Amino acid sequence: RLASLCTQFIKRAKKLSVLPEDLIQKISSYTPIDGRESAFLELAELVYKRYEKEKEEAGKIDFDDLLLKAINKVITSKGNCVITVGKSTIHLNELRWIFIDEFQDFSELFYRLLLEIVKINNELKFFCVGDDWQAINGFAGSDLKFFFDFDSHIDNSKMMELVTNHRSQAKIVHLGNKLM
Repeated sequence: RLASLCTQFIKRAKKLSVLPEDLIQKISSYTPIDGRESAFLELAELVYKRYEKEKEEAGKIDFDDLLLKAINKVITSKGNCVITVGKSTIHLNELRWIFIDEFQDFSELFYRLLLEIVKINNELKFFCVGDDWQAINGFAGSDLKFFFDFDSHIDNSKMMELVTNHRSQAKIVHLGNKLM
């Protein structure tokens, strides 16, 4: 259980762009609710540092590192960022749409990536699909603020609610609505 809690802690910290070196200051300015929480924070900080060190020594990266690398690539490209998938290449400034599925699981890291892309291509439009009732990844760093305050994060946006369920039979939808 402790390993699982440390894993969740690290994932959340990385999705919130909190690096191990930033964590010490955050923890020192925080008042733990009890001795157990204080001990966990101390241990989790050590585990996070060790995880990053061993990962780097092994030449490995995790999913959040991929996002950080993508953010860095967009920033350092100075507007000339090219995406290559298989034999196809496209410049970021040629993109017209980005489709984001499961938007309820959107995180600060994803948002930072989009902000950097929009700096290169301010004509870019987003099509996001999500369901706040399916938001289950807050423990891993997703944040519904992007879902509920969509228009304050994405300029010229419009939210449309889909009220008709086309996936389930009417009986299932009716029972689900009663439950909600």
